Formats: sequence, structure tokens, C-alpha cells
Amino acid sequence: MMRIHRWMRRVPLVLLAALVAAGAAGCSDDDEDAAKPAATPAATPTAGARATATATAGPGGSATVEPSLQPVIDALVSRDWARIAPLLARRDEPCITEVRIDTEAPPCPAGAAAGTQVPVFPAASCHNFVYEHELEGLFVRRPEGYPAPQVYGIFRPGEKHPRVERLPVGTLGVVFSDGSLAFMVMVRDGKVVSADFGCGASASDMAALVPVDAWLMAPPR
Repeated sequence: MMRIHRWMRRVPLVLLAALVAAGAAGCSDDDEDAAKPAATPAATPTAGARATATATAGPGGSATVEPSLQPVIDALVSRDWARIAPLLARRDEPCITEVRIDTEAPPCPAGAAAGTQVPVFPAASCHNFVYEHELEGLFVRRPEGYPAPQVYGIFRPGEKHPRVERLPVGTLGVVFSDGSLAFMVMVRDGKVVSADFGCGASASDMAALVPVDAWLMAPPR
């Protein structure tokens, strides 16, 4: 409680009330200023944070993930084999001389011994191995006028392929859909390192193989 000094007793009551009110208002302003925390500058995003920004899709299936991905998307959406073929990264695998329907290895060229290393583009469909002569039909695989494939989702792959263990993974995985069927490609440094055409799988079937927290551009809901 405020103490009233002797000299205040000589002050008219109206003036005294004004002085007390002014003092109370001053204390309130000071208290509020003291309670407010000091402002801190807004954090500036680092270069690394910008580089890992969440992907967004635009018309035609574009994606802002990394620059090397866009030419791959453009080529696959075009269904132009002349543009797609140079982007397929091959790796050496040991060949076999006795080819079976369930094989997962390339056939040996004429005159080559079993186990000879031959270049192969790793791909799968209903079987876990796709022969070289089948690739064009699987990537193009639609007559003129049929809807072109579009990006359905983009994700960060784990250590193993989500469906076919023999297929290598890249730094990015992309699921494409043409409305009825779907396929999944793995991309590294602007090259397609594997492709999985499934076996009549829809885009949602393909997407269900990917962990929820791996999506950079999540599939539509």
C-alpha cells in the first residue's frame, strides 16, 4: 500500500488522486516492458536446408527436387525411346547359357562362357528379369493417343528396392502412372539405374510399397 507523506496531506484531494493515478500507470508500462522477451533475429535457412526442400509437382509432371531429375522425367513422359535409351545406366552381371523363364541373369552372347560379365539394364516386370529387347516396349508400351505417364510420387529409397531385391536403388525413386498402370524407376546422377514395371500394378499399389516418411512428393490422396 502506498505511504502518504506529510507534504501530501497539504495537496488538494483532486490533485493527489491525479498523482497516484499517474504513478500507477507508469509502473504498469514498466512492468509490461520488462515482461516482454527481447526480440531475436529470424533464422536464415542454410544452403543444406534449401537443397533438401520438399518436392512439388507442376503441370506435365515436373518436380523441384534436384536439377538432374527433370530431364529424366521429361524423357519418360515423352515415351520417346530415342530420349529414354541414353538415360539407362547398365551394370555388368554374370551371364548364363541355360535360360529359364524364372531366370534373374542375362543370357550369354554367342560363344561366351557361363559367368562372363555382360552389360545389363536392371529391370523387372512380372518376372524379376527383363531382356534387352523388351525394354523399349515396356518404356513406350502405349499406342499413340494413349495418356502419357505422369509423376505420381517421388521418394528417397532405402537400402533395398521396395519390391525386387535384385534391382539397384538410386538417390531418388519416382513412381509414374498413366491412369491404369504404373512403374517405378530409380535415379542417380541423372541416370535411370533400374526400372520396375510391376505386374499389372496400379500407382497406388506401387506407392503402398514405399514407407510413408520416405516421400518427398507424396502421392495424391
